Amino acid sequence: MQPSFFKVGTRTLGIGQPAFLIAGAGVNHNGRLAVAKQIVAAAKKAGADAVQFPVAPAAVNRCVL
Repeated sequence: MQPSFFKVGTRTLGIGQPAFLIAGAGVNHNGRLAVAKQIVAAAKKAGADAVQFPVAPAAVNRCVL
């Protein structure tokens, strides 16, 4: 039988535990570290436990019309 919980850092996740909230930052930082840090700070202030930044090669992120 597998355990009904696991740990992420200091947080316990599983049945009966509070939700682990992940904020999605997308590419809203436009490649600027200072803006990315502001997004992380805002997510933390809003109650997020983590922030997800997508990782993909630059060619994937281009839109060719």
